[in-house]
Amino acid sequence: MIFDSVISFEAKLKTVDTVFTYIIQDETLLAVWGKLFKRISKKSRLRSEIAHASTGNENGGKIVLVPYYSFIKLRKGLSPADINQRKASFEELIQAIRWLHLQVRLQKNKLVTVKLQTPDLIRRWLDQIDQTDAENKQPAPPSTGES
Repeated sequence: MIFDSVISFEAKLKTVDTVFTYIIQDETLLAVWGKLFKRISKKSRLRSEIAHASTGNENGGKIVLVPYYSFIKLRKGLSPADINQRKASFEELIQAIRWLHLQVRLQKNKLVTVKLQTPDLIRRWLDQIDQTDAENKQPAPPSTGES
C-alpha cells in the first residue's frame, strides 16, 4: 500500500489529511479534523523530543531527558513530571483520534444510531466551533443610510 511505503510521519499525516478532507461530509467533523490535524502535528514534535532524547543531569544531580536538538544551555531537560504531563496530553489526543475515526466510519456507513462518549478535548473544540458559527451567523447591524 502507498501508506506503508511512506516513511516520514509528516507525509503520512498529510496523506490522512487529504483522505479525511475528501471523505468527511459533515462541516463540524471537518472543523474538528482541522483542529486535530494541527494538534497531531504539534504533538509529533514533542513526541520526537522524548523518543530521541538522551539522559542528562540538572544541577542537584536530578536525571532529566535532554531533547535531541537542544544541547544548548538555554533549554532545560524534561523532568519525570514534564514527561507525565506530555503523556497525559498524548492520551487525550489518542481519545480524540479514536472518536473522530469512529464518527467518520459511522457517517460513511450511515450508522447514526450509535451514541459515542465524546472526549473532553473534542467537547471543547465543538464548543469553540459552535461559538464561531454563532458569531458568523449574527446579522449585520442595520445601515443608517449615511455615507
